[in-house]
Amino acid sequence: MKILAVFILAVTITIANAQFSFFSKTILKTQVYAAAGECGLREGASRDAIRDLKHGIFADDDPNLKCFVDCVLDRLDFFVDGEINVDVINEKVGSIIGMEQLEAAMEKCNDIKGEDNCDTAYQLLKCYYSNKPPVL
Repeated sequence: MKILAVFILAVTITIANAQFSFFSKTILKTQVYAAAGECGLREGASRDAIRDLKHGIFADDDPNLKCFVDCVLDRLDFFVDGEINVDVINEKVGSIIGMEQLEAAMEKCNDIKGEDNCDTAYQLLKCYYSNKPPVL
């Protein structure tokens, strides 16, 4: 009987974790789309370039797209005033992709510095994408 109770508890915890990850992903996705809508208008990035980003196609020569990325990451509190907000990224993304994978990407990417905040945010996104494609 105790083994059955432990098994049921383990299954319940597994299901709860999966649901938490699903809801975390849904909330983050909603926040990303809201920020993208606002930032796309503000920064003047083309819809095609923004759509391409979602599929890992980066237009390195588009300053509007780079500032769009900076704006979105700022709205999500991931990258504020030229600084990576590790705590927020861990909180919002860690439960979705797993802390081990996130920390590996951070180790490879977080020291990247571009010409300005827009370029740095863009290069960070590009690096994170190449190390773990987005979950959104």
